[in-house]
Amino acid sequence: MKTLLALLTAVAALALAGVASAAGPVGIFQTKISGKNAQLDGTWLLSIIANGTYAVVKEPNFKTYLIAGVSKSNAQGIAFADKLGPLACKGASAVGLYAYTLAGKTLTLKPVKDACPGRVAVLSSAPFTKVR
Repeated sequence: MKTLLALLTAVAALALAGVASAAGPVGIFQTKISGKNAQLDGTWLLSIIANGTYAVVKEPNFKTYLIAGVSKSNAQGIAFADKLGPLACKGASAVGLYAYTLAGKTLTLKPVKDACPGRVAVLSSAPFTKVR
């Protein structure tokens, strides 16, 4: 519960800044990446709230967000724009566009256009499962 509370607190801090709205997936989604490399392998959480604010954290330190930003989505795709965090992409690579499917609790993201290799690796290596 502390993990989810810390993640939601980080996301709420961004929400106060005023952001775009999200029409797509909303909730906390978890994925496990393995067989890539030590930096990527592990359990990741992606939190997207209804106003479009998102945050990404990795175990074991779920209390510190690695990336936070804003998203805008519609039925065809979702754009992630990194704003804060030590792994946030900057400049021309700050925004990535993804196609997504949400089937039950499974969120699958596929890059359409993204120049940020870290975001591509985390968001598209494995499907996410909605945990909250």
